[in-house]
Amino acid sequence: MVHYFHMGLIESIRRVNKPLGLRAQLVSAIAITTVTAIGSLGVISLFMLYNSGLLMKVGEARALAHVLRETVFYAPADKNIQGEGVRQSLKRMMKGSGISALTLKDFNGANVFSEGDLPNTGAGVSSLYYGDGIRVQGLGDTLFDPYSYLYVKVWDVSFGEAGRSITFAVPFASAASDLARLRRLLVILAVAEALLIVLLGGYVLSYFIVKPLKKLEGTASEIAAGDLDKRAVIERDDEIGSLAKAFNSMAERLESEIKVLERTNKELFETREELLRANTLAAVGRLAAGIAHEVGNPLGAVSGYLGMLENAETSAEDKEIIVRANAEIDRITRLLREFLDMSRQPVAALAYSDTNEVVSEAVAFLSHDAAFGRAERRLELKDGLPPVIIDAEKLRQVLVNILINAAHAVEKGGSITISSGMKELEVAQESVRRRKEDTPAHLAVNEKKKFVYVAFADTGRGMSEAEAARVFEPFYTTKEQGKGTGLGLFVSQGIIKTYGGFIDVKSIEGKGSVFTVYLNAAMERRI
Repeated sequence: MVHYFHMGLIESIRRVNKPLGLRAQLVSAIAITTVTAIGSLGVISLFMLYNSGLLMKVGEARALAHVLRETVFYAPADKNIQGEGVRQSLKRMMKGSGISALTLKDFNGANVFSEGDLPNTGAGVSSLYYGDGIRVQGLGDTLFDPYSYLYVKVWDVSFGEAGRSITFAVPFASAASDLARLRRLLVILAVAEALLIVLLGGYVLSYFIVKPLKKLEGTASEIAAGDLDKRAVIERDDEIGSLAKAFNSMAERLESEIKVLERTNKELFETREELLRANTLAAVGRLAAGIAHEVGNPLGAVSGYLGMLENAETSAEDKEIIVRANAEIDRITRLLREFLDMSRQPVAALAYSDTNEVVSEAVAFLSHDAAFGRAERRLELKDGLPPVIIDAEKLRQVLVNILINAAHAVEKGGSITISSGMKELEVAQESVRRRKEDTPAHLAVNEKKKFVYVAFADTGRGMSEAEAARVFEPFYTTKEQGKGTGLGLFVSQGIIKTYGGFIDVKSIEGKGSVFTVYLNAAMERRI
């Protein structure tokens, strides 16, 4: 019964106090369990004390009955129960033993002595003892009722119960008072013990259970907020420690999976960009083919006419004009070729080139360009570089394009520094890791690789961070309208990537830019 009461009380609190935290729920459970246990023990103790007290009172009543019988019926000094000595003895015994009422009857059932009023024995009488010429009965609720009595009748065993007898009553007032005090003491002790157990249990639970769980909760919140490197630090060898280890293992797995998802999302985004770019390039390719067809023939004719004028006898000034006109025609031709190259997927033919040689050729090719001529040029080329894996003509195309951009960015009196060298860089390479369930997961692994680089540092106007991030997008240009198409760097990056390299840009607005071309070095080959 106590168990069902306990469970029902817990369920009621759970329903009413759903927002309670774990600590409050555990402390409530401890409190309910403690109060129920102590209350049950208290009730059992009270009943045991009640029985013990009742037995003790019955025993006292029997002893008193024996004394009265010996004194009244068998005293050698005075056999007459009506004697004055017997009467005085009875009064003294009543006063000293706590008897509230007493009646002495003779053989005829007549009262020969009566002191006090015996209680009514009509209802509420329970038999507690009978034997050896003594009958003990309880009147009322005995120990729990201060107005209850023990009703005792003792007779002369020689003549039986119908002979002479003594009937007396012993009130329970003092015993009931003692029991009430004891009951109050038990209640106080139960409350004090319950409070002590709840406080101590609450502290122990908070320290050993709630506190570690709060750590786990805080770590989980930090991981959910994006701090994937966070781990729960709980150094214990019990179930909480095992939970923390399992949580950390789950966090590590989650971190790995999130990184895989981020990389996959990045690849999907890049694939989508490539598809959009492919659609754009397809349209541009059709446009480029039409432009090449329509513009190519007139350009060829103009180039032929300029060749005739160049061979004719002309002044130095006219020859300079012819050279410049040829340069502009070459520029238009190069623009058309960029359109056509952009519409076709570049093919990386296996070829090896000398970087410094191609750089020198590109600088010499642009030496007569007006924009290139107004900037101071500095060559800082390192000797003994290994060959690079790229077609020389393709590399020249890229370098010329970057040099023209640098020349356009530099004001008169500025400088362009062209340097070459070799660097070992860490590049992300794709590898495949097999998980326990044999499912492949793609990870980015850094691998060291040697590159030959060519850097172009100009003192031009530079670019903002947002502009520098977009310079390799098709049709994006920082030049004035009509002075650039936004295709040169896009095509150049595509060419270099095809041969396993890349172009890096660093720029500070108002101070200049540095474009660095990293080329795949052929370490085991010499030209």
